[in-house]
Amino acid sequence: MYFHPFCWTEQGMAALDREGPFRGRLPLSSSQKANRFRLIRNWHNCKGRLYEAAVSGDVDEVIKLLANMEGIKQEIADYGGVPKKWIIREVGDTNE
Repeated sequence: MYFHPFCWTEQGMAALDREGPFRGRLPLSSSQKANRFRLIRNWHNCKGRLYEAAVSGDVDEVIKLLANMEGIKQEIADYGGVPKKWIIREVGDTNE
């Protein structure tokens, strides 16, 4: 039986171009994982407080929390990137 190794190689490279080279867990050290988890925890804490501030009508607190959340986004980029759910999509964007 004969198979075409070059065909398989071409298909594999095409799949990598479509999906990207990384799939699975992030290759982080234990200290990096702890820092990433701390930042994610801070993000969700701010998100909960943001909802409470928006309901109560405290505009200054909303602005402060949004700025804090944006800082957390920039800081977590060093620890494996920003989670997809944190990215605000444009209206009409169908890539979910």
